[in-house]
Amino acid sequence: MSRTRRGANAVEFALTIPFFVMFLFGTLHAGFLFFYWAMGSEAARRGCAEGAEIAEATGDPQLVAQQSMTAFLSTAGLDCAQLVCRAELRGVTPNRELFCEVSGQPPSPALMGLDTLAFQSSLTRRLSKQ
Repeated sequence: MSRTRRGANAVEFALTIPFFVMFLFGTLHAGFLFFYWAMGSEAARRGCAEGAEIAEATGDPQLVAQQSMTAFLSTAGLDCAQLVCRAELRGVTPNRELFCEVSGQPPSPALMGLDTLAFQSSLTRRLSKQ
C-alpha cells in the first residue's frame, strides 16, 4: 500500500468517525427514552388498575394509585422525585374516573446536550362500582 493511500484512509476515517459516534449516542439515547416511556406507561396502567378497584368508601383510590406507581417505578430504579407521578379523580359520582400520569425528563447518560427531550404517559380508568 502506498504512502498516499494510507494518508487517504486516515482522512476518510477522521471524516466519518464523528457521524458514527453521533449515530451511536443518538441510538443509545433513543433506547433510554423508550425505556423510560415504557416504564412510565406501565406504571400509569398499574396505578390506574389498582386504584380503580378500590371503592371510595373503603380507601383512597388516588393514594393507592400513587403508591402503586411509585412501587413499580422503584423496581426499575426510578422514583417519583425524578419524574412527575400524579393521580386524580375526575367526574361525578356514578361516572368517576381515575386519571394517572407519569411524565418527566429522563436522566440519561447519553444526553450530550439533548436535555429537552421528555416523555408523558397517562391513562384514565373508570372506578369500579362496589
